[in-house]
Amino acid sequence: MASQTNTLTEGPLAKQIFLVSLPLALSNLLVARFYGARHPKDVEKTVHSAAIISAVAGVVLLLIGLLGSPAMLRLLHGGGPCRRSSGQNSSDRHSR
Repeated sequence: MASQTNTLTEGPLAKQIFLVSLPLALSNLLVARFYGARHPKDVEKTVHSAAIISAVAGVVLLLIGLLGSPAMLRLLHGGGPCRRSSGQNSSDRHSR
């Protein structure tokens, strides 16, 4: 029986990471190309556009995470908010 092991480069998570990082990689290529061609105005525009796109994507992902996390926790049967114990050592918490 052959065992099937997935690495981080396979599956839907890897595809999502690739799709998120692809625009950043392309902007880096454009910056390098314009910098090598000695076009400082194009470098400035490209960096400016990449910064705006990154900021907007960050805000969108933040909102998705904040608004989607309660539903995701319900879906995964997660408990309530994390509670820190004060004055208890770890053996007390695990013995319950």
